[in-house]
Amino acid sequence: MSTPGSGAGVVGWSDKKPPKGWSEAAYDSGKTEPAFGNKFTGDKNEPYNSLTDPHHPLKNPNKEPDRGWQRAPGSRKDDNSPGFFPVAADWDWGERFFEQEFPVVLNIRNHCKTTQQVSIFIRGLPYLTLPSRVSVPPSRQGVDVPGKVKLPGPPFPSGRPGEPAMGWVDMDPGYIPPGMPPPKLHQPNYVSIMGEVVVWHPWSADARGEECLPVRTSYAVGGHMHWRPPEPDSGPAGPSGFAEIDPCTVWWNTGEEPPREKGDCTRSMQLLAEHFMEKVLPPYQTNSPQDWAWLTAFGGVRDKTITELLEMKYRASVLMGQAS
Repeated sequence: MSTPGSGAGVVGWSDKKPPKGWSEAAYDSGKTEPAFGNKFTGDKNEPYNSLTDPHHPLKNPNKEPDRGWQRAPGSRKDDNSPGFFPVAADWDWGERFFEQEFPVVLNIRNHCKTTQQVSIFIRGLPYLTLPSRVSVPPSRQGVDVPGKVKLPGPPFPSGRPGEPAMGWVDMDPGYIPPGMPPPKLHQPNYVSIMGEVVVWHPWSADARGEECLPVRTSYAVGGHMHWRPPEPDSGPAGPSGFAEIDPCTVWWNTGEEPPREKGDCTRSMQLLAEHFMEKVLPPYQTNSPQDWAWLTAFGGVRDKTITELLEMKYRASVLMGQAS
């Protein structure tokens, strides 16, 4: 956000050594001026002005200021310091696997009139890689900053009494439709993904004596890391493998209709979908209910077509991290 400056405008941050008498600890967000006052300007009669202070905390691109510098838009102290404008958002990484690698993109906007240097700070996410400094040209659409995530391996069991089983734990398959082989189902347990990414746009000079106001954007990162499911048992190679499994089940598992005799798979598919929704998906819904609101709207399976059921399964698999 750009606003008209005062006098010659705001002086930007300087990496040069501060003058004698300067102290970072002297700045207090609740006071009108730092403790050293105007000692280093050379004129004791000249009042301190944060606009001309090149070492003010709000101008520092290497360190975000503490929360005390947060102020309502348009509010300033007597020394002309504006405070920063806070923005907060959630960044959901969804359901992931241990040791999984995947790209991420962070969109950063610049509403000022000149290119600005924006800093990125990462907390609690050692497996996230993003550039620490980005040049952002004026744009309301913003620039996409690519990053990379490489999740850690699973935790080691402690062996303590009552510790839940780790990995994919076998589940009771419950109801099995007649003529179908018993499925192998597993209940994933998980480790939460929690951390914060802060995009810090410091107080800086803009075009024609104006100033670009500071903005702090905080992204609360969330998600889960799961164990990968076990590899499926390998069946006989070639077309004979299809002969040992009900073709409707093959269609449900692969999404591709296999060669089969004439017959309607709708009812069999509905039973498979019902079992999938009742036995497999509940823990995922519990972990991240907001991501699964669409499943409630989907409703029951008894009136759904094969196409609708397969679309539901694919959408669920994407959230589970299993879609290919």
